[in-house]
Amino acid sequence: MTVPARSLFTLGISDELLKEIEQQGYYTVKDLTERWPKKKPKLSAWSALQQDVLAISTGSAELDKILGGGFKLGNVTEVVGLAGIGKTQICMQLCANVQLAPINGKAFYIDTEGSFMASRFSQIARASLPDTDLETIMTNVTIAKIYSMQELLASINLLQECLEYDENLKLIVIDSIAFHFRSFVSDLIERTRILNTIAGKLRQLAREFNVAVNVVNSDCYYKSNDY
Repeated sequence: MTVPARSLFTLGISDELLKEIEQQGYYTVKDLTERWPKKKPKLSAWSALQQDVLAISTGSAELDKILGGGFKLGNVTEVVGLAGIGKTQICMQLCANVQLAPINGKAFYIDTEGSFMASRFSQIARASLPDTDLETIMTNVTIAKIYSMQELLASINLLQECLEYDENLKLIVIDSIAFHFRSFVSDLIERTRILNTIAGKLRQLAREFNVAVNVVNSDCYYKSNDY
């Protein structure tokens, strides 16, 4: 299939983010798609049934019960709360548990606050998968360190290519979604509009690729109703 040389300008990307992406050598949709081999996602009736029932356990029977089995594939789940209540702990536990049968998947962790601690995750990994080589567990989790709103938006825009490249990717974590918006977007209406657009994109990816998306929100003044 030939990918048209469509300008990234036509995707509605802000001028600031467009400049950021162009500085990395991407000017058209074709430039982005050629970075990874293209795979056409397929969804059989059996896969659709599994999408309705498969979930990643949180490691807590009570919490799983509340969630209807855990963090379900094909859905976006938003975790909201004050700092220090264990949101990142849940995220890291999910990164380990997604590797358990019957999912046997991988995780992509977008870390905007520097919360992911490899040493802590290694402890969780050893406890959760004692019969699996630690290096294998750690390698199955890809971490993207994000330092600005522009990098966050660029990462979300490239998630589809990552999912097409690796069909074993079954968990996406964004920890946290609103962190960089506090500094870059002061207008609440504009901030809500952008976050709701992101929510729509994440829902589409979750359903199309049968992946669980876990969005952490530490901003208790903002809670999206769009997830």
